[in-house]
Amino acid sequence: MKNPSGWAVWSSLAMLTSRRVLRTFAAVVAALAMTFAVAAPAHAADGSDWRLIRLVELNPGTTEEEMQTALEEAAVELGISYDEMLDQALAQADEAVEVDPCLPDEDEPLPDPEPEPAGFAIACSSTSPGVVNLGSGRYKGDIFHSWARTAKVVHNHVGIYYNTSTVVEAPGGTTNSRSVSASTHRVQLPVYKLSVSTTQTNRDIAANYAYNNLRNKAYDSNFAFNKTSSATKLNCSELVWRAYKKSTANIDLSWSWDPFAVYPNDIKGSSKTVTYYTRTS
Repeated sequence: MKNPSGWAVWSSLAMLTSRRVLRTFAAVVAALAMTFAVAAPAHAADGSDWRLIRLVELNPGTTEEEMQTALEEAAVELGISYDEMLDQALAQADEAVEVDPCLPDEDEPLPDPEPEPAGFAIACSSTSPGVVNLGSGRYKGDIFHSWARTAKVVHNHVGIYYNTSTVVEAPGGTTNSRSVSASTHRVQLPVYKLSVSTTQTNRDIAANYAYNNLRNKAYDSNFAFNKTSSATKLNCSELVWRAYKKSTANIDLSWSWDPFAVYPNDIKGSSKTVTYYTRTS
């Protein structure tokens, strides 16, 4: 066997070195790719996180950008991760509201309601059976709860009785929060009237607070963070919650564990409210 020439030895060494360099370079590139993939935020600014998209869908009128900002601020306040905060907010929204794909657009009439089998929620069961005049409350400070939706999201509606014949509410859209006559106020069925389990003095305090401080406010579309938002904008459950919580009555009508959100159904389901009137047709 012939001894290899110097050129052959040099060529072999060069090839071996090049392969090692290539393998090392590929390993470095792969490691960097994995590092950046792990470091990339789950809450991408392009809204690719389905949970964020879903939370915005359940709060019609909000945007992904403003919801993401609210989530980030809330996560810092609670000392938890953004993902934990998003999961918590979405779980509360999913429990409190319903998306019904069978609902028509808001400028179309509601379809006739279909019967719902006992103990079984079907997709197209959330339509209102009609519209009625609200009528008087029993006490000043009472609350009404009625069926309501925005687009295809059924979130329901609440307001507070300033006196037995006048209610204060945040109706939504471009209409500011206001006081209206209960006898002519049109609401969608079913309608419930609730009394707060406290003294009449506290009910009076809450009703006066709503009338004096919470009217003529623009609408706040974000229910997911309405407890911590400023009172410059209000949604319906925020108005009622603030009337009792932020006044000297200091009663929290939300039943949920979420420190940031209060939805209309939270107030109806609160341990501090009692339903004394129900109308379904």
